[in-house]
This record gives sequence, C-alpha cells and structure tokens, in this order.
Amino acid sequence: MMSSEHIRVDLLSFRIDTPRLTLRPITQSDAGVIQVLADDAEIARNTLQIPHPYPPGEASKWIERAILAASAGKILTLVLTAKPATLADGIPADTALGTLSLGFDWPNSRGELGYWLGTAYHGRGMMTEAVTALVRDSFDRLGLARVFAQVFSGNRASQRVLEKAGFRHEGTLRRHIRKDGAWKDLHVYGCLCDEWRVSKDKKLSV
Repeated sequence: MMSSEHIRVDLLSFRIDTPRLTLRPITQSDAGVIQVLADDAEIARNTLQIPHPYPPGEASKWIERAILAASAGKILTLVLTAKPATLADGIPADTALGTLSLGFDWPNSRGELGYWLGTAYHGRGMMTEAVTALVRDSFDRLGLARVFAQVFSGNRASQRVLEKAGFRHEGTLRRHIRKDGAWKDLHVYGCLCDEWRVSKDKKLSV
C-alpha cells in the first residue's frame, strides 16, 4: 500500500509520452512480442532475472505477475513503444520494443529501476529518453525522493543510459550475483529528487 505521504496514482493507467516514445502499462496483448524479444542471449546476459533460453509461455506468466503487482501498488511495469514517425523499418505503432519497471519502497520514498530493450533497437537513444522521462515522473507524479538501479559490471551501455539520465555512480557490490555459473559485480547508481531538480533548473537557465 502507498503511504498517505505519497501521491496516489493508478499504476494500471500510468502513461508517459516523450517526443519519440510512448510508455504505457504492459498488457497480455504484449506477450507474443515480449516472448520473442526476451529470448535473446544478450538480453539475458545483462539482466538480473531473465534466463536464456526464455521458457515458452514465460512472457504471459511474467505479465500476469506484473499486472498483479501494479494493482497492489508494488511495481510499475511499462512497455516502451515508438511513435509512428520514430522508426523507419515497418514496426507497427504501439508494438513493444522493451520494458521498464519501477519497484516501490513507499515508506522510504524510493524506487528501484529496471529496464531492457530489444537488441534490434539499440544505439538509437530510446532507452535514455525513456529512463529520463520515467525518472522525471517518479519525482513529479509519484512523489519519490530517490530512484536507484543496479547494473552488471561490463554493461557499459546501460551505465551510460543512467549517467545521461542524471544518475550518479554510488558504489560497487563485489561478487554480488551469481549468473550463468559466474560471479558478477553490480554497480549501484542513484538519482535524488532534490539533486535532479537543481540539475533541471540549471539546464533550463542556460
């Protein structure tokens, strides 16, 4: 349950529009595309919970859990989609390209960010645009004081996304996760509401 100190928002209808993208709540209609996109060794290698190979039917089960978590106010899961003018390779409008999630610790006014993007869409700056917008709305619409993320050591592309979105590297958790039979270090990145507002004000004043 959300604390009375926080802004109450229906997570099942939470939506964000950016110049090139729409971030909308995930639905079971996304299961087929998510199943294909997530069954990628590169995606699995750089995420905490996605296995490879991705089990048949797992996307539908994961979406069901995501919807229940959103209903309970615990986790926001959004699908990243491109607006019609963004892609020139025949991708239908409103098709899932990847996902973002924000898990809430309401008593401590913080959220943990997670995200992944289909490998065919890498290198276009779309995830940076999506993360920046979600962080903004985490502070403005959800009333959080802090958003943080954990990234595998070696995943420099994901680290750059966070840095461009206003996160700071806060430390490294050594040998923190065992993935595919090997220990992984995790880099922790954080973004504080008051620091973000100061940064935003500076950019607007330039």
